[in-house]
Amino acid sequence: MVEKYFTRTVFEEEDFNEMLYSFNHLDCKVTKSKILASFNKAQIQLITQFANESNLFVNRVDEKTIDDFFKCNLNNGLIVTNMASILPLLYELSRQKMIPYNWVSLLADNKLLIPKKTMKSSTRIAISSRLTELKDSVIDFPGKAYINLVQQLKEMI
Repeated sequence: MVEKYFTRTVFEEEDFNEMLYSFNHLDCKVTKSKILASFNKAQIQLITQFANESNLFVNRVDEKTIDDFFKCNLNNGLIVTNMASILPLLYELSRQKMIPYNWVSLLADNKLLIPKKTMKSSTRIAISSRLTELKDSVIDFPGKAYINLVQQLKEMI
């Protein structure tokens, strides 16, 4: 502001009012995250290992695929063996603030998850409904395995 207003050769009342307004008003835009997360290499390795050992997806995944998944940079969504296997992980990541609050929208908008049962990209409503079902029906949701994994991921930061 100093450079903008006090380097002028003429500084009039209109300039003062403009400066005062600029000083007292901050124009900011709240933007929603456009990616799920940007994990480091060790975190991606751990998530990839967990995904493959737990058969989260129909096909084995490599580290690049998992990294692209979390960066919402996949050309084709991942075919999920069972939504009840992947949603607890994403829920716990969200609970621990490792992925943004709008994660369900990001999954749906980017067509990242394709349930094996339907072979169609999951919608926001479908993901939210399934998540609610799981929370209501599973006593220890999201489950110790997911909580432990996310804790390990947090320790790698």
